[in-house]
Amino acid sequence: MLLKIGHCRRRRCLLACWFIVAGILLILAGAVLHFVPSLLGWFGKLPGDINVRSENERVFVPITSMVVFSLLFTVFAICLIGEQNPGQLKKFLWNLRKGVAKPSQKH
Repeated sequence: MLLKIGHCRRRRCLLACWFIVAGILLILAGAVLHFVPSLLGWFGKLPGDINVRSENERVFVPITSMVVFSLLFTVFAICLIGEQNPGQLKKFLWNLRKGVAKPSQKH
């Protein structure tokens, strides 16, 4: 990864790093939508997506498409967390497997 998120100790610096990463991801998503819009041609056309049209109204609720996006972003986030702190990811996955819902840090 070009920008290492965990190198900052102060909260403000860490937040700035996350904003930089979010900005880069938004720019990449915009470029994909502009230059290759066919990559997201499936969005809203999956089984379970609601698209109701009438004469004066249109209702569009992409339930299944948003679940797919949520899963993709979750996998990406887990990979990012695992890269920064492999021990924390291993504990999270072990607790998930055992069905234990414990927070990883005590306050």
